[in-house]
Amino acid sequence: MVRELSFKSLPFDPESGQVIYVESSYHKKLNTFILDHYTWLRKTFHRHGLEFCYLPNLFDETVHYHAPYLKDEECRAIIDGLPSLTDYAIDGETIEPSLVFALDIPVEDAEGNTVLQSVAIEPKWYRPNKRTFALLAKEVKRVAVERSIYYHELRKPEKKVRTTRASTSGSASVMLMSVSFHVVVNWQTTPTIISIASHVN
Repeated sequence: MVRELSFKSLPFDPESGQVIYVESSYHKKLNTFILDHYTWLRKTFHRHGLEFCYLPNLFDETVHYHAPYLKDEECRAIIDGLPSLTDYAIDGETIEPSLVFALDIPVEDAEGNTVLQSVAIEPKWYRPNKRTFALLAKEVKRVAVERSIYYHELRKPEKKVRTTRASTSGSASVMLMSVSFHVVVNWQTTPTIISIASHVN
């Protein structure tokens, strides 16, 4: 299932191409598979121009890099105390195991929260294998391309609209009107244009 999720006050700006594994509750088989095949997963997603991110590993690498003198138990305590991405989900929404990613164009909801794309890992895939994640990498790439095209279309720069109006002499004169669009997204419904500002050139 593909959907959009809103996150409030994220402590980082997700980059286009980063694919983050997210879950509200721990799924042992999925996490074990990711840990056992982390290098393979990174290479598989990389072939599609994507960067697979498993936050526990990234946190672990970061803590060990910046504080190599800490014991493993101390590192673990620091990592366990870090907030999860799901902690920033709007209204504490429960997120099934999913691959979450940003597009190459920033997307926000009507309240200005960060909107990320999400491809859920279906329960039938909770017994993961390499084929499962190879298919997921392709699906993430497909969704990223389609949604990026969609949002770029919504945000195309000013469009020139050619109109005519009759003059008092009976001849027609041409007026150019420049229409600019400001787009925000309500992730629960279809993204909509909420305001149209126009001015005459």
